[in-house]
Amino acid sequence: MENNLLLSICIPTYNRPGFLSILLTKLYTDNIIDLSKFEVLIGDNSDNFDSKIIVDDYLIRFNNIIYSKHANNIGAEDNFQFLLNKSKGIFFLILGDDDYISNYNLFNLLNILSNNKKVGLVNLNRTYNKNCYFTGDIFRYDFYSKDEYFVLVNLWLTHISSNIINKSYLHNLQLDKMPVKTQFPHIFWMGFISKFATEYIIIKDFVIYCTPRNSFGYDIFNTFSKDLFNIINVSFDGSLLLDLKNKISNVLLINFFPQYLIDNKLNSLYSNNSNVSLIQNIFRYFKWNWVFYISVLPFLFLPVFFFRVYNKLIRIFFKY
Repeated sequence: MENNLLLSICIPTYNRPGFLSILLTKLYTDNIIDLSKFEVLIGDNSDNFDSKIIVDDYLIRFNNIIYSKHANNIGAEDNFQFLLNKSKGIFFLILGDDDYISNYNLFNLLNILSNNKKVGLVNLNRTYNKNCYFTGDIFRYDFYSKDEYFVLVNLWLTHISSNIINKSYLHNLQLDKMPVKTQFPHIFWMGFISKFATEYIIIKDFVIYCTPRNSFGYDIFNTFSKDLFNIINVSFDGSLLLDLKNKISNVLLINFFPQYLIDNKLNSLYSNNSNVSLIQNIFRYFKWNWVFYISVLPFLFLPVFFFRVYNKLIRIFFKY
């Protein structure tokens, strides 16, 4: 029997009822979608019932929402796993509770998924501009081979809200077993799919709206170095593994870490000692990568304005 449920939108949440309210409002306002085409699963780790009060209103009005309030905080990764196990769609998307997709964007996305049920992974373009609305008839998208897809998506593999996974390719994977402890369990699932799927899609138009200046809530260095490369090492192999590690390392050193250092300095989020400590950690992990010495190290010697200009030139040169 064919599964007509195309997409499971899985929302892990923790003590952010305001963001969750915005997400559900955008998702269901002016609904033009047959509710049997998608389901919304919410895994609530909150230590209060504020989010439940918000969800209860939607449970009355829409029959495609499944809400689970955990008795205790089971952690983000186990919440991901919990939602994946409960999902029944052909595809699933773990949508961060501080991001959202509009009903019209979801309508267009479902049209693409319905015509491409054998695609392994779909990467969604995203924007931080909440006033950037899609007004076309259908999203622009292209097909890619496995190697092309992962190298192009690059560091955005880490962004849960940007990646749709075809669950049918995970049927031989023991879903509750993760080879290493990680903040990015979805990368392991994506790596498993890469061994079987032959077609992948990248959507060019903006689909997901993200919250700028994410508060992270985790150790930025360990998460985007040791943790990230540990899960990549057990998820991929061969030439793809080497190419992916090289490309992601360059993006981290040329774009991600410098922008993080600049933001910290400009917004006085942390002391200068914190930035120096971060650079020392980056050095210990990436000291054999020559890109570190021309992209991150100059932050210690240049005023932040000049480093910002310098970094922009570096990104132009490396096409990042």
